Amino acid sequence: MQSTNIPPTNHVKVLDNNQGWVGLIDHMGTESTITNAARVSFGKMKETFDEKDEVLLKYLIDNKHLTPLEHVKFQFSVHCPLFVRGQWHRHRAGWSYNEISRRYTEVDLEFYLPENYRSQSKDNKQASLDNEFIKNNDEAKIIMQEANINALNTYNKLIEMGADIEINDDAVILDLESDRNKRIVDVCCLAV
Repeated sequence: MQSTNIPPTNHVKVLDNNQGWVGLIDHMGTESTITNAARVSFGKMKETFDEKDEVLLKYLIDNKHLTPLEHVKFQFSVHCPLFVRGQWHRHRAGWSYNEISRRYTEVDLEFYLPENYRSQSKDNKQASLDNEFIKNNDEAKIIMQEANINALNTYNKLIEMGADIEINDDAVILDLESDRNKRIVDVCCLAV
């Protein structure tokens, strides 16, 4: 059995220092699936994909006739920090997910550490400044690493004391999220 923390063969690296990835695990359907779905209204189907089908597929996409594309399904493995997962899931529609649970495994736990800590925008609380970084970037990395280690040590100590794993997990994460630098303090989440 392979760990889901290892990227599949067909993947792309994302985030600072390639700390995250998105990988294709499986798919159902082909280009023919799409063109045949488009032909349903005519009561027709073809077994092979040819140049006419290519023209039809391009037409469907160019003219935003996209429901036939819904007949093809993809399964991805996504390795990302909680703050990315939170935004991603907040805006989701039409897809499902499962994620690794600390209740069942301790394998390959890691924390997201940005390469550079961007400066906060002065006039937009929802934005950081591109290519403007805080002055003490190296110190920020050390502080962040120490916070991650302390959070994990707190979690493990509470477990040793008999605390409920699920509530304990939430308490440590909520404690980290209450920090004023929330967007850089979240621990790693693996969504599959």
